[in-house]
Amino acid sequence: MSDDGPSGDSARFGKALELVQGRTNRPLFEMWFQGLSLVGRDEKSLIIGTPNRFVCRWLEEADPKSLLRACIQQAFGEDLPFTLKALPRKSTKTAAAPAPPATETAAPQEPGAELEPSEPAPPKVPDPKPDAIIRSSNRQAARVSRSSNEPSATPGLDPNSSVQLNPAYHFKDFIIGTCNQIAHAAGQAISQSPGKSYNPLFVHGGVGLGKTHLLQAICSELLKKPESSRILYLSCEDFVNQFIEAVEQRKLDSFRYCYRHLDVLVIDDIHFLADKERTQEEFFHTFNTLYNSQKQIVLSADSPPHEIPTLEDRLMSRFKWGLVCRLDPPEYETRVAILRAKARSRGCDLPDDVTDYIATNVRSNVREIEGALTRLLVMANYSDKQQLDLAFTEAALADTIQASQRPVDFNDIIQVVCDEFQVRQSDLQSRKRTQAVSRPRQLCIFLARRLTGLTLEEIGGHLGGRDHSTVLYSFEKIDRETHRKEDTRRLVDELAERVQKRKTVE
Repeated sequence: MSDDGPSGDSARFGKALELVQGRTNRPLFEMWFQGLSLVGRDEKSLIIGTPNRFVCRWLEEADPKSLLRACIQQAFGEDLPFTLKALPRKSTKTAAAPAPPATETAAPQEPGAELEPSEPAPPKVPDPKPDAIIRSSNRQAARVSRSSNEPSATPGLDPNSSVQLNPAYHFKDFIIGTCNQIAHAAGQAISQSPGKSYNPLFVHGGVGLGKTHLLQAICSELLKKPESSRILYLSCEDFVNQFIEAVEQRKLDSFRYCYRHLDVLVIDDIHFLADKERTQEEFFHTFNTLYNSQKQIVLSADSPPHEIPTLEDRLMSRFKWGLVCRLDPPEYETRVAILRAKARSRGCDLPDDVTDYIATNVRSNVREIEGALTRLLVMANYSDKQQLDLAFTEAALADTIQASQRPVDFNDIIQVVCDEFQVRQSDLQSRKRTQAVSRPRQLCIFLARRLTGLTLEEIGGHLGGRDHSTVLYSFEKIDRETHRKEDTRRLVDELAERVQKRKTVE
């Protein structure tokens, strides 16, 4: 052991984790690094404990291991190799097997909570003939098929599914970056052990950020397993329509049987439940039945649960039981990787300057990146262009790439905040802690973390050399307020919009 003993090593390891926290985003740190502990040390290396084998395996294989090593070197003052060891965990009791499909029982209640009087238990459901269920499902699927002229579902999925899986949507084709790393890892864990890793998995994010790709990759991976599983994958709109049809035709028993005897339920765009009180009631009991039978639930939406309008509190709380993951717009490195992968799949190698130009200017989402690439290749083919170059790319994408799409500059954020609060930039960079200065400074930090790719340390450097823990405190303070106070959220949105508008001014 070192001269100052185990306590000194533990303190230095804690410092190493603080350094990691300052160089990563909060969800990434909390999921992969927060649970690490120093188990021991010999003369040449450290032994680091992980909460489970999944975290151990991920750190062994992922790039962040080099980040951890660099932070350990900085904290300990020497380049120390380390080994990762999954620590044993206490065994838990195995849940009782679900009841046979002959009847439906009331949805089990939350641990330690009593059943709300206003929440009626699901009615008894007689065991309908499977043929009748399949015929009803097929009629609905056929109705969807006739409207889209496509097969109603992928072979292997439950007949009630209304989604055709895209053969290009697999985990191997999913480009991983800090914007989606947690969601990707959770999806892979679910595909290996459905109902045990993260249940439910709630993925949210804007258009074109990979929600559908991730959901379809989970389904495709589960379909490869030799054991038979009932996987139902559909949009929330189809769930609502099928529920309405079941009510109209007085076939709620068959509807409930179909949805409550699944192994995996995957629903896209669950925010479509907004303003649909009776459908929310039905989905609540379906969720309870599946969850308490340890069946996997995967949901996607364009916003987190608490931002879905008129969503019942009991549903909101259940959506948060498992893991809620946000997909952010891809950062520069991920955009470059996406472009190269998409170009290779089309038999084209983009020059580095062309890749850099597109990745720098097309930033919103994956679909826009792929659209820009498609336009470039089509115009190159139309022009008989043998070799792509930067000049041709700029001309081909002139209508696609706007000046407003250039990266957000930290100086734009500072200027907007200074104008709003009538403070000087030197005040924000000073050591003043008055409310008139600290509040605008905290908003600068929050906007910089949301709108730029800067790390906590880099943001602190722009604001007078503040350390990462101070920056993190300010970010989390404003983040909490945006969820609790409407006026704070409105102010942040207005400031962000003004920052975006400033980007058009060169």
